[in-house]
Amino acid sequence: MKFNITIAFVSLAILIHSSYADIDHDDDPTTMIDVQTTTVQPSDEFECPTRFGYFADPKDPCKFYICSNWEAIHKSCPGNTRWNEKELTCT
Repeated sequence: MKFNITIAFVSLAILIHSSYADIDHDDDPTTMIDVQTTTVQPSDEFECPTRFGYFADPKDPCKFYICSNWEAIHKSCPGNTRWNEKELTCT
């Protein structure tokens, strides 16, 4: 009995898969993705000086890095503010 049920499920799965493959999905806007990537050269990467902390971006005073477990997260200050190294916040 189990063998017959297994064959029935496998047959149903093949039937559903083959009928789905026959459908033309070219007009489906969700299948097209426009992805832009930026590659950073190793010399441009920020290396966290400590395991955790906040650090100024050496190239842009309106940006900073959050280091968490040696991973650097690049952030931007809001509006017209700049990173204040003394206060460890954007001012």
